[in-house]
Amino acid sequence: MDLSQLKYNKSEPAKEELIAHEELEVGQTEKISTESATLKEEQKGNVGLEYVKQEGELSPALFFVLSGGTKREHDFLQTLEKKRRFLSLRVLFLSSARNAGGLTPNMMLAKWQQICAEGKFLIDGTVHQLLDIDKVFLFTDVDHYEDELRKILSSDPLDSEQWIISNPDFEIWIYYCFRSDPANDLAELLSLPQSQRSSQLKYLNGTFNMNGASGKGGGLDPRKAFDHIRQGIEHSKDHYQEDIHHIPTLFSTQMHLFAEEVLEKADTEFDRYIQNKSNRAKEFLRLKS
Repeated sequence: MDLSQLKYNKSEPAKEELIAHEELEVGQTEKISTESATLKEEQKGNVGLEYVKQEGELSPALFFVLSGGTKREHDFLQTLEKKRRFLSLRVLFLSSARNAGGLTPNMMLAKWQQICAEGKFLIDGTVHQLLDIDKVFLFTDVDHYEDELRKILSSDPLDSEQWIISNPDFEIWIYYCFRSDPANDLAELLSLPQSQRSSQLKYLNGTFNMNGASGKGGGLDPRKAFDHIRQGIEHSKDHYQEDIHHIPTLFSTQMHLFAEEVLEKADTEFDRYIQNKSNRAKEFLRLKS
């Protein structure tokens, strides 16, 4: 199987196209105009005071995530996808319908090959052109799909970096965004069969403190994990190992690769976003006291 199509990157010249939200060309659809206006409004409160809008702005980088999981991955990405907090980066997310059981690696591969052939894909009734996408990431879990992944990756290992694989599943990335002691926190997974590790990890994540303290807590929230991606990158790298087939071993995830791409594009915007959230929290506590 030829995976050369899986290394998709939009050419750099396309990134130089400037957009001015106030000056939309005649002939653009009403939906695009409305979407741009909404994006501007949502971003007003998230831009630092030092920011001055220029006459033209670089269009945001556009990442496309095709995910095997439907909920936890989506929750983690909501700041980039639904809330659109950043001018520099936007994420499009596609998986199966919420109650359809997700996508296996083989199903993801088939879907991606279909998108490559058609040059477009549909999300929530909106058609997106593949040429507009800067980078593509395929989120999947080892879980009980190791044989599928080994077969896919063995056909061309050099192209496997587009696959973002977690072992046993995406929950290990959520764990690393808050904590970094899997040998103790997650030791019981070692004695479980591979098919049971994901559900047990999800259960354990639901018992931990998000502040990293020992003991039981209210659980690790994937919606809040995005704010901790720098910590997640550090912890994920500290514990990362992979086998000869380039598949992460237990307690390893490649999500740090995706997170690094996010920070590279968001740059100082991420720091302003965190600072603004901190300022709002302090102001809330001041008014409450």
